[in-house]
Amino acid sequence: MRAIPLSEYEPLVITCELVSPLVSPERFIAIDSMLAYQAVLHTDQPMASNASDCVPVEIPVLRSPCGRFHMASIAQFNIDKRSVGYTNKRFPTQEAENLSNMRRVETSQGLTKAFRIPREHLHVDKLTWYCIGKRNDCLALLSNVTSIGKKRGVGMGAIIIGSWSIALITPWEGFPVLRDGMPLRPLPNEFPGIDKSKAEPAFRCLSYPYWDRAREVECVTQPLDW
Repeated sequence: MRAIPLSEYEPLVITCELVSPLVSPERFIAIDSMLAYQAVLHTDQPMASNASDCVPVEIPVLRSPCGRFHMASIAQFNIDKRSVGYTNKRFPTQEAENLSNMRRVETSQGLTKAFRIPREHLHVDKLTWYCIGKRNDCLALLSNVTSIGKKRGVGMGAIIIGSWSIALITPWEGFPVLRDGMPLRPLPNEFPGIDKSKAEPAFRCLSYPYWDRAREVECVTQPLDW
């Protein structure tokens, strides 16, 4: 992505609305990561199979003064209610008996092990992020995002088509990564303005890809029970 002049960055609030429950055990949904993924898709380059294959990707969001992360919050949302779903796996015993010479199947271990894993469904109407970025470029990238969170392949976290909205907002002190001293994203311990009583110590990546555990550092982040 081309370099963006500082004068083109603006304080923004980004929202979208959901039509199905959200699956996000860590309540961690980063807008900068979504923007980076969409930016990579626009280049037609192959997807990285591991962390070492990832190449630097820039997005239309301002980097922090230290350059270690982008000035964007993680998703802020209210949970209307919670429900439980399950991820199931059952070995097709009857089919195996009919189509092969198998007479015994061990379902307590190995590749044929059956399981039923519960997952929490969060019923959320709207997700909100704050950032300092370029409005039109962000909207162009996000308009292609149709679902959020885990288990998207089975319909979880589906976004209402056309509900992405980006508007200007009046910034507050610490915008967009701090609010009243509470971090709104993973931040270095030495970041100015953090109220340690409102922050949760953690080991996290400060920037995408957030799944690369080898890059995690000691930091502070938004408490899970905010």
